[in-house]
Parts: sequence; C-alpha cells; structure tokens
Amino acid sequence: MFTSFGFVFISIGVNNNKNILNTITNLPPIDSTASTNPSSPVNLGDDVHKSENYNTTLQNYYYDTYSMDSADYHLIWLSEVNPVNQFDIVLFSDSGYLTPIGGSLPVSLQCNLIVYRPSSTQIMYPMVYTTSGTGDAYIEAESGDDISVGGSFSKSLNSTEVADMAEVDLSSSIEYNIHLSVPSGCDFDLFVFRTAPGSATPAEIYNSTSNVNGQDESIVFTPSTSDTYALVMVRVAGSGIGTVTAIALDFLNSDISELDSYTALEYSYYKTYLMDANDYQLLWLYETSPNTTFIPVVYSDPTYSTLAGNVTSASSDFHWIPCRPSSNQMLYPRVYAMIGTDNAYIQMQSARDWEVGWGSSTSLSSSDRGTLYQAYLSSSSEYEVNLDVFGPYNIDLHVFRMVAGAPTILDHHISASDVLGEGESIKFTPSSSDTYAFVLLLVNGSGSCFYNFEILEVSRIPSFEILPALLAFALIISLILFSPKRKKNASNNPIFPFFK
Repeated sequence: MFTSFGFVFISIGVNNNKNILNTITNLPPIDSTASTNPSSPVNLGDDVHKSENYNTTLQNYYYDTYSMDSADYHLIWLSEVNPVNQFDIVLFSDSGYLTPIGGSLPVSLQCNLIVYRPSSTQIMYPMVYTTSGTGDAYIEAESGDDISVGGSFSKSLNSTEVADMAEVDLSSSIEYNIHLSVPSGCDFDLFVFRTAPGSATPAEIYNSTSNVNGQDESIVFTPSTSDTYALVMVRVAGSGIGTVTAIALDFLNSDISELDSYTALEYSYYKTYLMDANDYQLLWLYETSPNTTFIPVVYSDPTYSTLAGNVTSASSDFHWIPCRPSSNQMLYPRVYAMIGTDNAYIQMQSARDWEVGWGSSTSLSSSDRGTLYQAYLSSSSEYEVNLDVFGPYNIDLHVFRMVAGAPTILDHHISASDVLGEGESIKFTPSSSDTYAFVLLLVNGSGSCFYNFEILEVSRIPSFEILPALLAFALIISLILFSPKRKKNASNNPIFPFFK
C-alpha cells in the first residue's frame, strides 16, 4: 500500500535539455536494499551513497538518516539511472512518516534533491515515491563541509556520486561570486540555497546552468540577509573534480583610486561599475613596494573565462590594462599576488571624450597615476599628439585603438622618454578611421604632476570624395591649354567664318 502526500515538485529554472552520458545498459547490477516497510527503513549514513532498485511504480520506499546536526545544512539527493523514470523524495520529521517537511527539487533530468537545515539535532526520515516508472537509482544523505569566504571545496563527481555541498557564512552588505570550476569534458551545475532552520523549503535559490561541457559556472549576488548559505554542485554529464569557491567582490568605482592589501599567492576579486558600450576603459595597478609582484587581469564575465584586455607593464611595479566593451556591461578584474604581501593602488576609469584641437591642463599623482582620453580620428588625416610635463616627472604616452569586445591593442604608438620633465610627442596617420584611446601614465615622480595634453590635426590627405572634382578641374585646364586657336585673318563671312 502506498500513500501520496500531494507535494508539488517545483522546477527551479534549470535546463533539462542536456546530453545524458550515463549508459543505461551494461551497468553493474544494483543490489537493492530498498524497503517498502516504514517500520524497517534503510539507514542513510553520512556521505555514503546507496544503489537501489525501485521495482514497483507508485510505491513508497522508506529511509532514516544519521543524526543531523542543527549547526549544518544537509543534502539528500537521488539520481535515476534511466532518465525516463521519475522518483521523488519527501522528507519527514517523524518515524511514522506522518509529518512531511518538504519535497525534492528536480535540478537535472536525473537528479532530485532536498537541502535541509534542522532546528535541532535529530534523525530525519526520507521517503522515495516512484512517481513514474521503475528501475535503478542512487541515493545519498550528507552534511555540508564548512568553508570560509575566500576558501573552496572540491569533490569528484560521476554517475554514482552526482552531487555534493558546502556551507559558508555570507553578509548582506557584501556582493559575492560563487564560482564552480568545471573540469574539461564535464557539465556540472551550481546552486546556492538558504533555508530557515527546521525547513526544507528554500527561502532563496540561485543557480548557474550553462549546458556547455567544460564551462565554469558563477553566481554573482548579494544575500538578502546575513546568514549561512548552502553551495551545491550537481553533475549532469562527465566525470571529474569540481571546485566551488566563495569570493567576496570589491567594487571599483569609476576614477576612484583604492589602496588595497594583497596577500602572497592569493587572488583578490573585483567588480566594476556599469560601462557604456564602445567606450574605452583603463585599469591600472601600482605596487608600493619594490619587493612585490601583483598581476592584474580583467575579464568580461564572472566565470573569469573571457579576457577583456591584455596586461601591459609601464615599469616593474606599474601595470595597466585597456578594455573596450562591446555592450553595456560590468567587468570583473582579478589580482594575483605572485610575490610578496603588501599594498598597491588600483583604479578603473572610463575615457574622457575629447576632440581634435582641444587641450587640457590637469595633474597626476602617486595615488592617481593614470588617465585616459578617447577621440575619433580619420585615416585620411595626420595627427600630432603632444604632452608637456611641468616638473621632475616622467609620463608615458600611448595612442592606440581596439575593436570593441576584443582584448588586443591595435595601431599602438608610444612616446616614453626616460628624462624627467621631458615632454612626449607622437605624430602618426591612423590605420583606420575609428575612436582612438590616449593613455597617460605617471611612471616616475611623486606628488602632483601637472601636464598639458593636446591632439592636433597636422595635415589632411585627399580623400576619394574630392577626386572627381580634381579630375574635372584637370580636364578644364587641359582643354584651355590644348584647344586650337582661330586664325587672325579669318573671313567675316557670317555663314562660313573659317573660309576666305
């Protein structure tokens, strides 16, 4: 006899159109220990999966768990070997299976799970209901591993070990990136849950499900409340080790320099303001100690997989990265402290719109070492870019263009004198009519450095638009010079003036 409890098993927006790599045939035989007797439930030990055969449809199968600690989240998952079957989990708080706490969530074609957070330390009572079909499945209950922000946990997932979980304390005043590193050839998904103590119904759910083999997953969010959150990775296809990292994001405001501390061999993560499409952006980092090496990288996505720009070094302690987003978006810088622990200045800024013929007098300083302009230049003109420096300072000048959305610098022109106080000048004809970037970098000198910057049009090369007019003018001149002249003694005959 079976009992239906009428739970609605809600989908949480995952992509179920996925390639299933499980081979349904030629699997090792599953030794069934499934019990249809609520008085003799099968025990689920902590982090020990069981292989089961559910041989009757519309049937209840009963389990009990290890003693679940109230300080932890606990995960109960079930994976059908044949994806055409549907086996659901209902969690009870009593051995009589009379008081249901919640039902499982389908997170892939083959996996359903419950994330539970006890209000007191207790044994729980899961029940599997064969909603549709019969066949083999794997089931497991486990407690979450504790990690801290900046830390990570790794787990090997395969066809018999399809999910794992950690838990981390998060603050509602900080934005986080929960990042899952997915091994090559695998499709793993990432979920973040928060439930109230004593509940299996999520108060918050976030997910990242790319449906691409080898593609990392990331969830960027600000918690609604300061609390402990459960981080769950789920195997969809393939076998390998996935790593989940909880990252606190530091927000970079436009054109505001920060003095940040970096720890040797650790990453620091950032998120930028919303940038306008096609506008140039500049990130620079200046190390305050000669004994450190901090390497910045800028990505266009929170999975840190697509470069937005390539790093260039103005000196051994001064690094800069130009970017030109192709859409209105935020960027995701990351700094790796390769050598040493110390402070460094870091800044992200948007380019100031400029026009040919304009000049500017402003300043840079030890804590504000870079600035960026942009102006439209024509490939039919030659330009001169001048930089006058006032005082014992060394400012490098770079002029270049980038294709929006691509990280590579094109048509790069540099003026970088080593003489303090010497100005810089670049004369060139653009390789393409486009908006160009003009980067000024204070390489040497301390205090406020005043400079004057200007873009001048030196000459204009004749363009194809005026060639027809030039040709017409040349034709008129030719006709005047080479047309036959009338004889002086020509006849005055009004009918035949050229005959005598």
